[in-house]
Order: sequence, then C-alpha cells, then structure tokens
Amino acid sequence: MNNELESFKQDIHLGEYAQAEFDFELNRQASSRNSLVMQTINKSDKIIITKMSDGHYCYFSVYNHADNGSIIDLIQNRLSLTLGQVRQKLRPWLNRSTSHSNIKSFIPPIQTATIDQVSILKIYNSLNDLSESQYLKCRAVGKEVLLDERFMGKIKIDEYQNIVFPHLDHDGVCGLEKHNFEFKGFEKGLWSSNRFKSDTAIVICESPIDCLSYHALKQPKFTRYASFGGGWSDKTATMVKLAVTASTGLKVVLAFDNDDAGRQYEEYTKALLKDLDVDIDCDYPPEHCNDWNDVLCSDIV
Repeated sequence: MNNELESFKQDIHLGEYAQAEFDFELNRQASSRNSLVMQTINKSDKIIITKMSDGHYCYFSVYNHADNGSIIDLIQNRLSLTLGQVRQKLRPWLNRSTSHSNIKSFIPPIQTATIDQVSILKIYNSLNDLSESQYLKCRAVGKEVLLDERFMGKIKIDEYQNIVFPHLDHDGVCGLEKHNFEFKGFEKGLWSSNRFKSDTAIVICESPIDCLSYHALKQPKFTRYASFGGGWSDKTATMVKLAVTASTGLKVVLAFDNDDAGRQYEEYTKALLKDLDVDIDCDYPPEHCNDWNDVLCSDIV
C-alpha cells in the first residue's frame, strides 16, 4: 500500500490534477522549466509546483506557508479527507486509460528542481512589487522611475524592507539580489527589465541600480536593461549573450563603472559578442564619477 502512495506522488502530474480537480489555471509567463505557477480563477488560491530529485511532485502555497507538500497534502488541506478517502480519489488517476475530461489545457512537464531552487522560489513568490523606496530615494532613484512600465514587476521588496532584484537563468529565477542601507547579498544570474517588441537597444550595467540611474538620466526610448551584479562567470557570459540575442538587431550599450573592473567587463563582453552582427557602444560615467548612480546623485545634488 505504501508503494501506492509513492505512485500518487510520482506518477500523477500535480499540475494536471490541480487544474482538473481544483480549477487552478497555469500562469505560463510566471512559470519556468522547473516550476509551475498556478492560481484559481477567483485568485483566492495560488500555488507553486515543483518536482524534487526523488521524483515527487511537490507544491507550496504563496499565501499560506503551512500549506505545502505532496498531492496528498494538496487534497487534504482543501477537502479535509482521510488518507483512505484520498486513495479512492487518486486511484483512477493511476490508470492511464482513464479519461480526465476536466483537464482544460495542456500542462507542461516539469524538470527536477534542487532544494536551493525551491528555497529561492518560495522567497521570490513571497515578495511584493516595489512602488516606492526610501533606500532608492536616497540613491536619487525616484518613484517615477520605479513606476515606469520598463521596470514594473522587475523590482521587489521583502518583509524586511530589502529591495530585491530577481536574477534569472535558463530555469527561471535563480537568485535574488538584495539591497538596503546596511545589506547586500545574492546568488547571481542576470537581472533584466521588461522587454518590448519595439526595443532597438539594450543597456548592460554592472548593477540594477545603475540601470535605473542610467534610465533616469538619459531616458532613452525603446531601450531594455540588463545587469549581472558585478563579477563575471560562465553563467554571466551565457545569460548576457542570451539577453543580446533574444531579439534581432539590438544595439548594445555597455554602461559599466569607470574603473579597471569596468574596462575588464568591456573586454569580456566584446569578446563574448564578437561573432555576432551587433553594434556595440561604450558609455562610461564622467571622470569624477565611478558609476551611473554617482552621476545621478551628483546631478540631483
């Protein structure tokens, strides 16, 4: 009988079950290769579904930290059934010949997630969108920049009032760059602004705050932004190249810090993109400033 419980957890696609039995809908834009974001039509229930290394489908609720676990927990937490009653509900799902007519749309397979990835997803989905920040105000980044459609949904805030810039890799959110008056820490990937089909350029900076500062200072049209948070790695190179090649014909502007490290990043990036047919410009801060936030602050003052 315990083998049956294992089959429930491993062989029944939790996303398909959640859609068919509890009217969850897939948010394709927020989902990734190793996580599905699903929400009920009335938005009263929102869960993240992953698949662990033991093959179990697992979920956790965005709204209730105590609501998490396997498909068995999903059912018991919503219907208050006994384990025997849960078995009766799930047995037909183990029979692949059974037609589940209430599956409304295709739910994609999920790649295995690591414990670290699940931990980051839990934190990320507990964050709120940022609309104003005393910390960024002190860095001369005003509310009008934060509310610009270019950055909507790309800057978050946590329960400790840390400003959070989500970093992405091939699998979705891979790290969270956090800033506050006395704190900075994160796992690196690539932070990006929103992208639009009309974009003609991409500005690459060392930090997201420099991206916001550059935008506040120059307000270029049809321009997206990306930042790797300082420090170059194989993942950095891969994600920068993907960001540049995501759309054809983008002009690349390297807006790195005005120091030795910034010029080293310029060399790295130019070598990375040398085989691509792209125009690359370098735009360094003036000599008296180290980065674009220094320029913004000095301009305001």
